[in-house]
Amino acid sequence: MKILTLRRASRIISVLLLAGRILMLLGIGAAGIVALTSLVNQWSGRQLSSGALLLGHPFSFGFLAALAASLAVLLGFWFLLLTYAQRIFSSMACGNTPFSPHTAVCLRKMALCQLTLCVVEIPLSLWLSMELQKLLANAIKGLFFAFLFFCACLIFQYGCALQQEVDEIL
Repeated sequence: MKILTLRRASRIISVLLLAGRILMLLGIGAAGIVALTSLVNQWSGRQLSSGALLLGHPFSFGFLAALAASLAVLLGFWFLLLTYAQRIFSSMACGNTPFSPHTAVCLRKMALCQLTLCVVEIPLSLWLSMELQKLLANAIKGLFFAFLFFCACLIFQYGCALQQEVDEIL
């Protein structure tokens, strides 16, 4: 009964993560389109009305293109995080044990992706003139989640070793 409930819950979570991945892809596509059209507008020499501001910066098509490209990069990292999480839950929905080498590898990749996201986010935040206090808070949160993913990876690796030991005894 518990295994069936775990499989069902894993299937539901897997479907929700797939929906999140689709939304991320749509966001990446939209940001890419905005970036490309902004670059085309800048290259064609279109002028904007003076005094327009975007996030406190003087509005220009170049700034909008860079902002959209930055958003696409951040959404790309979130897409990777959701992909690895979906792989874990899809594996569990198929009846595999959570304590498998596959799960540990996915968690390690999630930790590296979160760490990279944190490192990439810092210069982008500085570029957007984010307050230093908010920047440090976001960086600490990102590092904390990367640390949690890495700790979970180690726990699942240990669980894999215990599972293998039990299987060898039986």
